[in-house]
Amino acid sequence: MIGRPLIVCELLNLSRAPRTYALRFLWVFVLASVAALAWPWGGRPQDFHLRGVALFHIFFWAELVAATWLVPAIVAPAISVERERHTLDLLAVSPLTEFEIVFGKLVANSALIGSILLAGLPIAFASLLLGGVEPMRIATATVSILVCAVFSACLSILMSASCERSGIATSIALVLITTLIVVTLFAGLIATIFYAAAIRAAGPWASMTVFFGICPWSCYVADAVDPSDVTWLNRGLAWGIQLGVSAFCLLIATWVLRSSRSPKSRKALPAPPAALSRPSLLAFPPTSSVLPMPPGVVAMENRPPAQPVPMAIAAAPAILPPDGIPMAMMPPPAPPRTFVPAELPLPPSEAWVKYRKSMKSHLPVKGNPIFWKETTFSVNLGRQVLVGLSAVACGVIVLLAVAFWLIRKFGGGGAGLGDVHYTLLFELGVLVILVTGAGASTIGPERLQGTLPLLLGTGASALSILRGKLLAAARGLWPVLALVAVHLLVVVVSFGWAGVWIFGVFVLTVALVASVSTAASMVAGLPRRATPLTFVALFALWGVPAIAAGPATPLRSVLSAVNPFSLVALFVGQANGATSGPDPVAVYLFAVACAILAPALIGFVALGMERRIRA
Repeated sequence: MIGRPLIVCELLNLSRAPRTYALRFLWVFVLASVAALAWPWGGRPQDFHLRGVALFHIFFWAELVAATWLVPAIVAPAISVERERHTLDLLAVSPLTEFEIVFGKLVANSALIGSILLAGLPIAFASLLLGGVEPMRIATATVSILVCAVFSACLSILMSASCERSGIATSIALVLITTLIVVTLFAGLIATIFYAAAIRAAGPWASMTVFFGICPWSCYVADAVDPSDVTWLNRGLAWGIQLGVSAFCLLIATWVLRSSRSPKSRKALPAPPAALSRPSLLAFPPTSSVLPMPPGVVAMENRPPAQPVPMAIAAAPAILPPDGIPMAMMPPPAPPRTFVPAELPLPPSEAWVKYRKSMKSHLPVKGNPIFWKETTFSVNLGRQVLVGLSAVACGVIVLLAVAFWLIRKFGGGGAGLGDVHYTLLFELGVLVILVTGAGASTIGPERLQGTLPLLLGTGASALSILRGKLLAAARGLWPVLALVAVHLLVVVVSFGWAGVWIFGVFVLTVALVASVSTAASMVAGLPRRATPLTFVALFALWGVPAIAAGPATPLRSVLSAVNPFSLVALFVGQANGATSGPDPVAVYLFAVACAILAPALIGFVALGMERRIRA
């Protein structure tokens, strides 16, 4: 078996890790709790079919979300954590090849993922017993979920081999997967429209094949919602494309790891010229390799044999020094060594002067010093790359939104152009991921480095420290925040009060995610632990009520909309005339929950910081 020693070692480590059992227990508990809400406890036979369909949808959507966005949190730290622990060099000197290392890490973590995902099969079998779905539908949905998990795992292992930090690898993998879903969805729609217009005789099945081939996730959703519209050709094409891209990602990860480990890629850095030409503090006079003998001293090899000392001289001890050598035979004292003062060093260069001036910045008299001196979010290259990619994607969306608004405003038409504002869902997902990564890196690193008591010892309160950390995180994310704000202003101008509500949903969501991730950073410590803990908490707040809203639930309209994504989609649909808008109870419930939870979590973190230091 390829990489068998590493696979066995990784499986043993995972079996001993507490997070393995915690993830399994938490996943089974969440699925069982949601399934219990949809189970027909009344015992009426007419509800069995609807409840069976609801259970199948709970199984499919929960497993698809886990296979898409939970897998990177498990797989992405696989190789990056070896770099953080400085143990990747130990693997480099082992007889394992790069492919065996990558494949072994992938297989071991995939075993953990498979054990978590397969824990939801009892819910699918329960829906089969209730008569809601057919066995083939459950089988195809299970295969689709596993293929999607393999794709996410291979993409995550590529990011893990490319990044130095596990938290950055996880964030980039999440953003890439979300971007791929959105981009392939729009590309599939555009390609389907052009293909149907160019080849009308091919029939609708050919257009659907093109759409499902470009965006495999749409094929999985269509297969779960209405399998009559999906053929085996569509399923095979979607599975084959994702497995092919997964194998390609695995090969690229092997090449990246080989390049990073290759000695040829690591060139020796030359010594700086300033260090080579630095004058010494004391300059000695030049001396030759053969030191001259003082006058009166004869070399040992040319010295004549010793003569007997006369008795007269021997009888006069006063003229002899303590060591017994006659004064006449002693050499004269050596002249004192003279020290030549060193030459003054050359004046520093202009670049060095500018650097020193930039480092001599003073704190402002007014303001938060943590905000001005926090560099965790600005010096991290991986986070800067992630923010740059997100800013490029959001910038393209903002340009489209502004262009369509201008066409609709001054072109006299543009019916249906408001659908472009559904891209707000993508921007909301990007903000959730970025704010989660930034919030997970606030208090945890200070705890690990032991600098939290120093911060509190300066006299700054815990709330001021948290405020400075969060403001510094917002300063690092300002390109994405500015672009999303521009898009929201366009939405407010276009939609009126619906746009105002969308703007409020974005603000409340960012505040809630920042508070939850900061609390997770305080509890978990490491960012790679705080990030998945934040996603689990957000899923419990937003995903569980939406999944529990079955087709026959009385509060379905409220439970399905108590999350920001549903609210934004419903408000955009209301502005475009497609839907009647969200339930007002759901809107007010979401607003009240965010307004209560965000300050409560920040207060919890502040009290926890002060209590930990006092203890």
